[in-house]
Amino acid sequence: MSSAATWEVEPAGHTVWQVKASTLCNLRCRYCYEWDRLGDGTRITLGQWRRVLQAAVDYREIRRRRFGIASAIAVLWHGGEPTLLPASYVKDVLALQDEVAATAAAGSIVNAVQSHLGNDNETLATMVDAGFAVSASLDFASGVRVDAGGRDAQARALRQLEALLARGVRCGVTVVLGRHNRDRLADIHDRLDALGVDWLRIVPMFSPPASAPGSALVLPADDVVTALIALFVHRRRHGGRIPVIPLDGALRAVIARRADVAVPLRDRRREGESRLVVHPDGTLAAQGGTAAPEVVLGNVFTAGAEEIFESAAYRESLRGDDDLRERHCRTCRYRRACDSRPLFTHPHRFAAGPCPMDARLMAELDACM
Repeated sequence: MSSAATWEVEPAGHTVWQVKASTLCNLRCRYCYEWDRLGDGTRITLGQWRRVLQAAVDYREIRRRRFGIASAIAVLWHGGEPTLLPASYVKDVLALQDEVAATAAAGSIVNAVQSHLGNDNETLATMVDAGFAVSASLDFASGVRVDAGGRDAQARALRQLEALLARGVRCGVTVVLGRHNRDRLADIHDRLDALGVDWLRIVPMFSPPASAPGSALVLPADDVVTALIALFVHRRRHGGRIPVIPLDGALRAVIARRADVAVPLRDRRREGESRLVVHPDGTLAAQGGTAAPEVVLGNVFTAGAEEIFESAAYRESLRGDDDLRERHCRTCRYRRACDSRPLFTHPHRFAAGPCPMDARLMAELDACM
């Protein structure tokens, strides 16, 4: 049975399979990196889902065999907008999950959905009834997250979030940070904290494609850090219950450095993959690849897990990780206290030296404490 009970902000021991079942969306968020594919109704077929799920259970066994990790399987439904998928399709995939997991004795598969919460429909109800955790994408700014007719979608999403929380659904919120909301993080945090969400994830805006109208909203790294530090100072003065990503991770690194505690590197050679991204055409990539550009590991529709994770492309992606750590971590004062995970979270092309966003965030936090 699918469940959200064990879904965490950063699911320990899980391999998260972020599956873009379709890029179809009924919003036109002005910074969306899928802008050119938002009208594409093509979706992963049930036969292709079977290949994805079989790869997931096979990779679980690979992690157990190679690293001694009994990892859970978590499926993050992504898009596009997953609630535009037919409810019958979602039910068929959930039945397929149970079938594949039972055959492999893999245990239950945990599900979550990344949604703009603009569709109060049978599909969302199906997901909630099946125990999905919900990660809501919100902006808290007008004129940025709009539908195809240019109408703002913010108020509808907030009402939906409140309704889900009232039902006891595990909900977190992802806020894309840009020029449109950089001065509002304290208000956003306090509102979400009062609502009782389970986490707040603040994601610096990726550079949208040239065809998207929101490129002017992208913030320089210095401005991202300034906004996050202002939120930290606000939380220190006024409190806050909810975990905030990436502030909490950066704060842990600062505390570890002050205590002279060495933190193990996030090393895929020692522990395998914590997140894999499946695109609608079956392309499989590690989270962010080696950050920029995204490194393709293979195609999960045409190759099995053993083949993909023994491939030259996979070995090259590991070498890419090494190159990034050598380029950015070697001269960073927090290199022993940071697990290097920030390097691999978002696409980037940073100049050599400590990463300009997370390393500076740690330094600014250090100065504040």
